Amino acid sequence: ALLLKGDLELADRKLAPARALYEKVADLSPTDLETRAKLVSLAIELNDLDGAKKRHEELRKLAPGAPGTHYLNALIHARQNKLEPAREAVQQALRLAPDYMPAVSLAAGLSLSANALEQAERHARMMVERTPENPMGYRVLGATYLRMNAPDRALEAVRPALGRTPPDPVLLSIAGEASLKLNQPAAAAGYFERASKFDPEDARARTGLGLSHLASGQSASGIGELEQAVALDSANVQADIALVMAHLRERQYDKALAAVGRLEKKEPKNPVSASLRGAVLSARGDIKGARSAFEQALALDPAYFPAAANLAAFDLRDNRPGDARQRYRSVLAKDPKNSQAAVAVALLTAHTGGPREQVLDELKQAREANPEAVLPILATARYLIETGAPKDAIPMLQEAANRNTENTQILDVLATGFVRSGQRAQAISTWEKILRLDPKAVLAQVRIGEAQLAGGDLEAALASFRKAAAIAPQAVEPQVGMAAVLHQQGKKDEAMRIAARMRANDKQKVAGAVLEGDLLAADGDWAEASDRYRGAFAQQRSLQIGVKAHRALRTAKRDAEAETFLRDWVRAEPANLRLRLYAGEADTVRERWKQAFEHYAVVLEKEPKNALALNNAAWALHELKDARALDHARRAYEAAPKSASIVDTYGVILSAAGDPKGLGLLRQAVDIAPANPQIRLHLAEALARANDKAGAKAQIDELLKATPAGPTADSARALQAKL
Repeated sequence: ALLLKGDLELADRKLAPARALYEKVADLSPTDLETRAKLVSLAIELNDLDGAKKRHEELRKLAPGAPGTHYLNALIHARQNKLEPAREAVQQALRLAPDYMPAVSLAAGLSLSANALEQAERHARMMVERTPENPMGYRVLGATYLRMNAPDRALEAVRPALGRTPPDPVLLSIAGEASLKLNQPAAAAGYFERASKFDPEDARARTGLGLSHLASGQSASGIGELEQAVALDSANVQADIALVMAHLRERQYDKALAAVGRLEKKEPKNPVSASLRGAVLSARGDIKGARSAFEQALALDPAYFPAAANLAAFDLRDNRPGDARQRYRSVLAKDPKNSQAAVAVALLTAHTGGPREQVLDELKQAREANPEAVLPILATARYLIETGAPKDAIPMLQEAANRNTENTQILDVLATGFVRSGQRAQAISTWEKILRLDPKAVLAQVRIGEAQLAGGDLEAALASFRKAAAIAPQAVEPQVGMAAVLHQQGKKDEAMRIAARMRANDKQKVAGAVLEGDLLAADGDWAEASDRYRGAFAQQRSLQIGVKAHRALRTAKRDAEAETFLRDWVRAEPANLRLRLYAGEADTVRERWKQAFEHYAVVLEKEPKNALALNNAAWALHELKDARALDHARRAYEAAPKSASIVDTYGVILSAAGDPKGLGLLRQAVDIAPANPQIRLHLAEALARANDKAGAKAQIDELLKATPAGPTADSARALQAKL
């Protein structure tokens, strides 16, 4: 009778009375396992962990090997936030009874908390199949796919349970988050609205609704929803942070600072609050105030990387790369496994023109400090690919992909490595794997099309670009790809119609103008192409578009206009170092050595170890008969001793000065780049100066065999005649 009364009280969710009745039953029945299990569960639910442990100890003595005993032990650990012991205990339960659903449910949640996503998916999938009426399985499965950055799979996972009555606000919020990530703000708003109607006090749903409205361009209503979310839940700061970012995006700096102030009152010791204040002040142009805010964030948490990164950016802007490096080193001193800081050290070395060996060594240190982290692997692989060693990147990417089977970022970099190393089929296969994981991965579909186009399979490429356009109609890349294929197929009018449609679309008009320029340039109409490029540049001042415009003017023989265009551009952006490098190269081509050196000097003032700028400046000074050429060439060589062009420059300058080391360097440069005729000519000239006529003739013969025509071949024949 007592047991029945306890069950009835429990059914009515009267937990304390039910527990009191079960306590009496347990005292009367010293071997009653079921009642003791209920008492453990009730004590946990009532947050009486000491009581739960006491009754669990009785249960453990009576049934030490029972799955339920291990499960309840896991539950107690989980309530104490002892996740690792909880996972070990629940695994013991599952080893004894793989189909014990309470343990499966707990294992799913614990795996998700530990970011063991494949295990979470497996357990949640089993819950959905075995207990479809329980929303918990759908919740964990959807949340797992969101964590995997697979929003389409998350939406598919929760969809069967979305129409139930009453609705589950958690599932609706998961569907909303997935829709938001799929760039479907209207659908996301619908899910969040349903969730907030069912539970108007749900701050998570309100936050999602606000983000959905912001994503669809409804700034006022989005900010309004976020303000409501902030008011609903004083403990959850997600809405506060989103509100600050929304005001910042709208350039409402005073409102953003007010929102930061409210956040700081909630969590005065949270470095995020101070860092957000720094971001707002920086956007408003108050660099001094921003510095102070970021310094405050680091005072609260010396290992808080975003604040250190912002301060490092200020240091670099002020030409203090050493201070920037120290910012990252300070984070690592507090948190040696911080992959962001470790990678930032290496990338700073690369950015400032440091030696390749040093960059790779620092990236290796980042990988060794945190072997499980993906970021250092991706950073190393990208650096190897960008510096001409894609084959060296492939093994580490394959190993990382085997450990992280659903990480599409790793797969994308791996595919890029395959392409750069000439393994086109493997690249396409890898991008296809990304599409199996994420059918809406538009860039993977575009990359497949580009690889097929490069391989000459025009029909397959066109089909791939059309698939990409169907996935993302507003994306630029599929349209450009289709136009490129159609142009190669001789369907030039169709290609131009695509460009015209893009120009009529506000979101694609700049890309459409550039595409028209590319198509006209491909047909040799450089004058018209330059007009399209300049029109695009007037709307979007990017280096890529500006370079296209300048080169088109030069190719169209409109030299005066080209000069004016580049001069005005440099005057408008004198601190743009990438532009300065391009302007220096443009003057180098025209043998205007003084002007070229002036551009490189601006770069070197900010980046004194920039190997490219040092090398090009050295050559300009050499042509000007300026003694500083040798020092610049030496510094470039120290920064990049395996670059053929840099070794060549240093060798030429040493050889011209009568230093015998120059000849050895030129031989080294030819070994690095044997197909470069200009470098081989420099070696032949040095051998001739050293009175090694046979050696010079051998180099000229090799050069003319590989490159029988062109300016370099003409110079080689002139030297041959002298010999």
